[in-house]
Amino acid sequence: MSRIKSVVATATVAAAGALALIFSSPAPAAAADTYPYGQCTYYAKAQRPDVGNQWGDARYWAGRARAAGFPVDSRPRVGDVAVLDRNVQGRSPYGHVAIVIGVTGNHFKTLSMWGNEGSGRVHVTVLHVGPGVSFIHHRGGTTAAIGKTKTGKPQPAKPTTKVTKPTGKHHK
Repeated sequence: MSRIKSVVATATVAAAGALALIFSSPAPAAAADTYPYGQCTYYAKAQRPDVGNQWGDARYWAGRARAAGFPVDSRPRVGDVAVLDRNVQGRSPYGHVAIVIGVTGNHFKTLSMWGNEGSGRVHVTVLHVGPGVSFIHHRGGTTAAIGKTKTGKPQPAKPTTKVTKPTGKHHK
């Protein structure tokens, strides 16, 4: 029994460490990330370097991801890029992209930068599945279950920012 507890504790620490590395504020942009710093597209590309670098405004990402061979659908998974079309759930006419860090029923928690601030601050937001929302999965099938416990429940991220709910203000 103590061996099982040790294995579970080690796995929990490893998962927490991986989550902290993946979802911390991004390092300065690599030369390959040409999206403007502080925009949601910059943050999504910094966290998911496998996505395209010339996909334009967030509202175009789902279509361009499909064209590039990425699986895209309406079912969120931890590690996906969430794509909100223009003006969906209080977002801007440019749309919005964010990284999914938790899923509970029809709601999903994301990390992203908001372009209207241009500050580089990372926000945690809870959104919901619905019209105009899609998810870019990793190529090759499954998305890593980073941030989930063995029971499948989301493990909370520990960003240094507060949880913000959509205010209806537009942001990119």
